[in-house]
Amino acid sequence: SLARYVTHPWLLDLRMQPPSTPNALLWLEAFLDGVADADLGPNRGIQCALLLDGYARSTAALSRDVTSREPAYSPSVVAVIAPLLRDRGATQVAEFLQSAAEDQQPAVEGVGEEVDFGLERIIDGIQQLVDRR
Repeated sequence: SLARYVTHPWLLDLRMQPPSTPNALLWLEAFLDGVADADLGPNRGIQCALLLDGYARSTAALSRDVTSREPAYSPSVVAVIAPLLRDRGATQVAEFLQSAAEDQQPAVEGVGEEVDFGLERIIDGIQQLVDRR
């Protein structure tokens, strides 16, 4: 699903809707076949598929947005925001912003370890659902 959005970023501009195109429906069928032994039933299986597709969609959109513009945290903006954050006790966020501004790179870089981390957490949650059944 993520590869589909990366290859065809225009899909991110379409309104979210249940799978309705032949390829999306075939992907859904393949997913349901893959989790058939988990005995989730079609409703929970479809919910899990939509969760994973939504994660892929939001990750691809974030990647597209972050990599298509200037760094989100310019030194001049951070010079104003960081002290305000520190005064309010948000020292970790202030340090993160300071590092991002000093590196002159986007605070989040494309897809990679962050995607894998999130995907593993979703799969862990689905596994707990299966284990409770």
